[in-house]
Amino acid sequence: MDDIREFYNEASFMKKLRCKYIVQFLGIALRQLSNHPVIVMEYMAFGDLATYLRQQMSKDDCPHGSIEPKLAINWAIQLAIGMSYLSELCIIHRDLAARNCLVNSVLTVKIADFGLARLVSNQEYYRKIGQARLPVRWMAPESLSSAYFTSKSDVWSYGVVLWEIATFASLPYPGLSHEEVMKYVCEGGHLTLPDCSTKLPIILLTLMNMCWEFEPAKRPTFSEILFKLNSSTSSECIFDMK
Repeated sequence: MDDIREFYNEASFMKKLRCKYIVQFLGIALRQLSNHPVIVMEYMAFGDLATYLRQQMSKDDCPHGSIEPKLAINWAIQLAIGMSYLSELCIIHRDLAARNCLVNSVLTVKIADFGLARLVSNQEYYRKIGQARLPVRWMAPESLSSAYFTSKSDVWSYGVVLWEIATFASLPYPGLSHEEVMKYVCEGGHLTLPDCSTKLPIILLTLMNMCWEFEPAKRPTFSEILFKLNSSTSSECIFDMK
């Protein structure tokens, strides 16, 4: 009963969120046979961003051998707007990742999955600690070491999402186990900039490094990230990584 009560409490909270870059909560429905509640959200034609990115990687006609730079910038801006909105409401997402962002029919990306209906069975992404499963490859050092989550830990995860966009949703820290990732990040390590033969907007590379500052206070806020993105232009921020 506690789980059901928590489900409805969070649903009541979710319906109050109003941002064009957060997936809109429409209501709750009951399954016909089990009466189990399910969430009804706005339809997002292309599903989650991670799957969409991997599908684009397999296409022979993928421009630039990567996501088109202007589209990558647009996604970064859309996610920054959504996260800035949440931050202003003192809401911490805690699980910002490409798999938890959805893509609609006009390639707008929106933030989803606030723990309301989180699926945590995928061992690739979550490490079980006690009864909890944590997305260690997206987590900031203070979250890994002390289970300390703030808007600045969401900023770290945002940097990982930018890395996912640049790498077609590759698994962060390839070749490392969950335990090795935790040790590496807690000792001051972070993802390296994408190593690929493509063109990337310089602003995205810059933001990745800013988001991965070890000290939370040194990371930008989402409002600052948004300002930097809006101040950049595609003609000024293309970096050839060949």
